[in-house]
Amino acid sequence: MRILIAEDDSTTRTLISLVLKKGGHQVEKTTNGLEAWNALQQPGAPTLAILDWMMPEMDGLQVIRRVRSLPTDRPPYLIMLTSKTEKMHIIEGLKAGANDYLPKPFDAGELLARVEVGRHNVEMRGALADMNKELSRSKGELVGLRLRLSMSEHDERRRIAASLHDCSVQDLVAIQLGLNQAVQMMETTHPGAQKILTECAALAGNNANELRSLAYDLHAPWLDHGGVLPGINEFAHRFSERTGICVSFQAPHSIPRMLQIKEIAIYRVMQESLMNIHRHSGASQASISISVLDQELHLSIRDNGRKSGISRKGKTDGMGIMTMYERMGAIGGKLDLRRSSRGVSVLAIVSLVEEIYGKN
Repeated sequence: MRILIAEDDSTTRTLISLVLKKGGHQVEKTTNGLEAWNALQQPGAPTLAILDWMMPEMDGLQVIRRVRSLPTDRPPYLIMLTSKTEKMHIIEGLKAGANDYLPKPFDAGELLARVEVGRHNVEMRGALADMNKELSRSKGELVGLRLRLSMSEHDERRRIAASLHDCSVQDLVAIQLGLNQAVQMMETTHPGAQKILTECAALAGNNANELRSLAYDLHAPWLDHGGVLPGINEFAHRFSERTGICVSFQAPHSIPRMLQIKEIAIYRVMQESLMNIHRHSGASQASISISVLDQELHLSIRDNGRKSGISRKGKTDGMGIMTMYERMGAIGGKLDLRRSSRGVSVLAIVSLVEEIYGKN
């Protein structure tokens, strides 16, 4: 192990060096605090240092404080070596950032034992740093995968919605028109058949409307063309018409456009929240508000339902809620869900500062 010695007394410095070399360590010697500070800043610097307290240029405590201020995930192990053995001095050294304390005159066996403890500490910190890097890399890959899946889902929703609208809905509308025309033709000749055809035409019209609504739920064209505000406004309006739940929407006149993946995430959180309100809460009213604070977009959804629109106490949140958390997590956003006797509130926060997500 490479060890830095910072000691202005040549005799003590030589003794420490001999003991450490005999213990199988490599030694780098400095004669004052400034030399030690410069050495510990270099790339590949020793990961363990033995520092005298009283040194010219810069004392040991100053060196320790400066070293501890450096941004690193592999901090060196620092041992204070000094004749100051009073408890107050030991406490002062440890508070400054020293890992250990060795009094003068030192015992060779104790020095090697404390160095061995330091070596184990450095190795464990290094292993932890490697694990954190691997975890960060894996997390980045997972986020990238989630984003790609989200965009694939969005593209598939768009394709299915276009197919429903352009084919199935148009076919049903054509059938409805044909049935209405047949009703007019049979108005006097076949009154019984006229009634049946009228009912079929109404059924075709209802199915066309349902498929049209499904297509809009799968993919909101207003989101692509105008962004979050028109997308949410249009969905809230259609949701109110379909469910009878009065939905109010408050937002600034305009907000900056975001990355598409962020706009999709915010829109889907709003959509899932309103659908939960419809399915579970028994609410008659809901409110949506958007605000911009400190370069962050805040989306808030509330209802007046007496039932929890999220999950029952003691139960695990459903897939929809889990997906909401995953969507926001993938874009670096936050999601907060609160339940009370007055209803449920959902708060989604996303940064308006654009970043690159899912880099390889």
